[in-house]
Amino acid sequence: MDGINIEIGGNFSDGNLIVGDHNQILTIGGDLIFNAAQNAERQERDLRKMLRVLVLLAAPIYDARNPQNEIDALNLQAEWLRLSEAVRASGAPIALIRLMPPTLDALRFALSPRVLAQGLYPHVLHFSGHAWQGGLLLEDEFGQSDAVSTPRLLEALKDAPALDLAVFNACESAENAFSAAQAFAASGRARASIGHPDPVRDDDAIHFAAQLYAEMARGAFPLHEAFARAAKQVTNQIPRLFGDASLRLTNQEDAPPLIDAAFQPGNLPARQRFFFGRGKELADIARNLKETPCINIISGVSGMGKTALALEAAGRGAWRFPGGVAFAEGKGAPSAEFLLRGLASALNLPISTGQPPEETLLAFARQSPALFVLDNLEGLPAPELARLAAFLRRLAGGSAALVTLRPPAPIFEDLPTARAFPLLQGLAPAAARCYALELGQQRRLNAALLAEFAQTLAQKSGGHPLIVEKVIAQAAKRPLTELRHALETLSGDYLTILQTVMDWSVAGLNAESRQALACLPMFGAGSCAPQAWAAALNLPLEALYPLADSLREAALVNFDAPSQRYQWHASVSDYARASLTPADSDPARQRAVSQICAVFNELPASADPANRADLLPDLLNLSLLADWAGRQTRGDSLAQMSVAPRNWWFVLSYQNLISGWLQTALNQGIQDDRLKANVLKAIGDVQNFRDERDAALASYGEALKLFR
Repeated sequence: MDGINIEIGGNFSDGNLIVGDHNQILTIGGDLIFNAAQNAERQERDLRKMLRVLVLLAAPIYDARNPQNEIDALNLQAEWLRLSEAVRASGAPIALIRLMPPTLDALRFALSPRVLAQGLYPHVLHFSGHAWQGGLLLEDEFGQSDAVSTPRLLEALKDAPALDLAVFNACESAENAFSAAQAFAASGRARASIGHPDPVRDDDAIHFAAQLYAEMARGAFPLHEAFARAAKQVTNQIPRLFGDASLRLTNQEDAPPLIDAAFQPGNLPARQRFFFGRGKELADIARNLKETPCINIISGVSGMGKTALALEAAGRGAWRFPGGVAFAEGKGAPSAEFLLRGLASALNLPISTGQPPEETLLAFARQSPALFVLDNLEGLPAPELARLAAFLRRLAGGSAALVTLRPPAPIFEDLPTARAFPLLQGLAPAAARCYALELGQQRRLNAALLAEFAQTLAQKSGGHPLIVEKVIAQAAKRPLTELRHALETLSGDYLTILQTVMDWSVAGLNAESRQALACLPMFGAGSCAPQAWAAALNLPLEALYPLADSLREAALVNFDAPSQRYQWHASVSDYARASLTPADSDPARQRAVSQICAVFNELPASADPANRADLLPDLLNLSLLADWAGRQTRGDSLAQMSVAPRNWWFVLSYQNLISGWLQTALNQGIQDDRLKANVLKAIGDVQNFRDERDAALASYGEALKLFR
């Protein structure tokens, strides 16, 4: 892989540091391909007639034997996505099946004679990660490094049926007879194998593998010809082929690819950035997730990397939880009820009328252990935190939770199964430097100057990820030498330094971009659709994009392509609220409310949070504007936000809040008669929900008069 600089051959012994949860890994590894076949069958596909590629991506994050040893980070989440996209683009009948956890035991159990007997044995083992001349760097069950020598690897797989092909996308995997690729072919563990004797660009290696698999899946060429065609994708170092070059696979159906046929319920967000550092904390959380039930409380000031740590821990540990991983965003959430219902929705659990959502979740988790992630809870009132703590207290064995919030929270940390993970310091200097280098390379900064600059940044930032991100964004606009001198002047605590760096970011914006930034705090959910942002600024949509791009380039906002929304860190809203003033804050909010409500008004009557979860942030933005709307001289904005989402407020148990909003809107006065009629009807719906039949009939009658 590109940029690897690893010296591990003499630093590891040949044994597992931790044996691990053998039975759980046996079950998961042994059933992996059978589960993939069942999922393929549900899609009316036959896994037996596809090129089956077992993908092992290993990116250990901590060396427990040598904690000071910084293992070069690999962005295997991004590599998995790129490999998946390349295979999809091929259109060939390829099934990619990812092995989790990426341990030697899991690999051994997945390559069992039982799988061969069912005609489901993988044709190809695809490894991506670190290698050295004498073996591969895998993980143990906690994500710690496990240096597996080639003899140990071959011994572990001695009873496994031979693979057709093993592909090692790792440097030095084909260096000599002790390298994995050469040894796999020589020992008969695979009929043929491919490895890289020298460093290779990540994209080259991925496109090489994808084209190779496509050529093999179609069965048109023997392996040596498929290899030669795929090798054209590699621009610097050609991989090496060992073993039976005449290998040819047949009997594959002409059908599109299947990606990661294994499926796990849940809604865990994609990790937004390459994860660096925090290796010990990550390994400690992973170890804790084995001892269930457990509650892991991650606290620390804004921008310390709490969410990143929680998402990385959840993504790596998801294999332990057959019930799935459910995520709920606490930023802007009005209540514990809202978050608990969000967790249930993520797991596709129906909530019975009158039953608290926590009862549904607890009943499900007793049968199917699940991992619950509750992020950014600091804004919830104490009674709501108490309700969440009561839910977490009752989690049964097998299930676990990850909770993040800014200040330490005794109400969670005092739970019997809780363990606190306070993030009191930034990343270690080496990890902060690596993070700065990675971000700088993404922005194509001057490589000759970047190394020294990254070292200075790691020291002066205290390793705080948010500061590193903001400064590297500045480095794309200012000369590195000039910015390095500015870094040398930084002093004070974390918040003081963050304020200074944010000032640098904003100083480079024009007046229009600053106004765009000033609008962000009105969207309390920390995200918004481009249309709502443009409406708040009273701009056509095409005029917003250059302003948003300038904020994105300054690392102040991100654009999430899957949801088509802009997102930003809470510290950005904090800064904008304290340092900037929107030019017309009340009209801007009115326009934003009208635009968001228009989206809900256009939905079909059947739409609800279960099938349009992408609109929940908009609902949060509306609910967080209710206090502002309640202070206006007229009730039209409050009326709009109360009635536009139809039954969504009821589905999400907002009926107590909405009742007050509706009555306040009436008292303020509503100019539009049709809107007033809808408010009266909604009041009737609330009254009917409470079994106040006579009052409901009266409200419906008043609404009918206005409709007529």
